[in-house]
Amino acid sequence: MRHLILLIASLFVLLLHETNSFAQSTSANNVPGVGKFLGYNAGQNLEFRTNNVIRMQLMQSGNTTINGNPINRSGFLGLSTAPSFFTSGLGSPFSLLHLNGDNPSGAPETLGYRPWMRTGIVYTHNNDIMYIGPRAISTDVTDAVFVSGHNGTLIIYGT
Repeated sequence: MRHLILLIASLFVLLLHETNSFAQSTSANNVPGVGKFLGYNAGQNLEFRTNNVIRMQLMQSGNTTINGNPINRSGFLGLSTAPSFFTSGLGSPFSLLHLNGDNPSGAPETLGYRPWMRTGIVYTHNNDIMYIGPRAISTDVTDAVFVSGHNGTLIIYGT
């Protein structure tokens, strides 16, 4: 009887729940298996929310333009303290991992972004940009760099 009451209560909660499109595991009871995944087959970014506010977003396959540079942002992950990061005109992480803080203008700093910043970690905060990661110098030469930028002016350490 106790299980029946729990089942009825669970169904009642499900019926009251708002019916929106959402990502979920493709496996019953979230049990992993061959061909199973968390997310969408195609066509949408995978959003992670708390209190219905986007906090993190994994980008679907696609391209964007940052500071005039066309960028393939497939698989980029953005994590932000400012929900407006995902709804600003850019609405896309700048690199494989992008950590975004608060930006007084509402949108993260883009002036210092360079196309070689694609593979590392970009940090944006307070209208500034920072990058840590590889910088390809030629086909077989890559430097590890730390970049600090403000209003398009970059200081590059490691080259």
